[in-house]
Amino acid sequence: MADYRRICPTIIALFIVVAGIGDALASNFSLFPEAGYAVHEFFKGSQHEVRVHVIRGAEPGPTVLLVGGIHGDEPATAMAADRYAHVLATRGSLIVVPRLNRPAVVAGTRPGRTGDMNRLFDLPETGLAANDRGVVTLAKLLISQSDYVLNLHQGSGFYAPSWVNRDRNPSRWGQTYVIDAPVFEGKSGGRLELMSFATSVTERSNARISDPLYRFRVRNTDTERKGRVGKEQHKSLTFFAVSQASKMALGIEATKNCSRHQAVALLVTATDSVLQEAGVMLEQFPSDGVASLAQSPEYKAINPGRCIAALDRTRAAVFPSTGRPGR
Repeated sequence: MADYRRICPTIIALFIVVAGIGDALASNFSLFPEAGYAVHEFFKGSQHEVRVHVIRGAEPGPTVLLVGGIHGDEPATAMAADRYAHVLATRGSLIVVPRLNRPAVVAGTRPGRTGDMNRLFDLPETGLAANDRGVVTLAKLLISQSDYVLNLHQGSGFYAPSWVNRDRNPSRWGQTYVIDAPVFEGKSGGRLELMSFATSVTERSNARISDPLYRFRVRNTDTERKGRVGKEQHKSLTFFAVSQASKMALGIEATKNCSRHQAVALLVTATDSVLQEAGVMLEQFPSDGVASLAQSPEYKAINPGRCIAALDRTRAAVFPSTGRPGR
């Protein structure tokens, strides 16, 4: 990782120019605490407010960026990211953004005020609407501070490489780790072994999921070739992270064919597996309780009273069978 003290002043200056963040942010700002926990609020008081939780372990290690809420009609992503917002790390660091696209999350819609935010990362800053420019720039800067990038989603059905039924086939997205290529040669000269890493974390996750219907697969969108799927993914946060920032980046898609608290637990299982494979160690992994989530003012404001009791009963290691998905 680059030196935090060297990077932070650059970030501050760029935010002031591009995103209009005031002098208060520029004064004595440090993204990473020496060790422990810090929270930063960007665009505070606006409809586009973004809260960034930073957790740094005492022992050096990799940094993982976890993004939820880029699509507002995928509520389990923000709820799952909330589970990591107040953890403590013993090794490595976490940057957690539960609700990157707050207008979409509040509205419960895929797009925010100006369209699908996950289709804006290929555009130059001059091509972005003013409201999106600051948030997308913030996301790109957080990516630059990370070694691994996870973008949480909920997708329809269950991905399968060949046709099984209408809910389980190659056009579905649910229960996947999404990669842009098996191997990617980064701009900085680094080689990203995306398939190898995704396969390892898939095996970790599936060892903890008792119902085979809900086990994960790796989905390669082959983004560089710009086929039907790749053309859209070329605009995404994860492809920016891979192609422009040379970061190990994955999309994680939990199926929408389950209850919301199951989707949260599936996303937590998938995220835990990435953290463990990457070498980030936590004092307590999120599946052990929901006290910090229940106490989060941001959670209460957007999801009042929802799923706390259900989440408390849910453990990431075991999922009750809900029967076969509808055909």
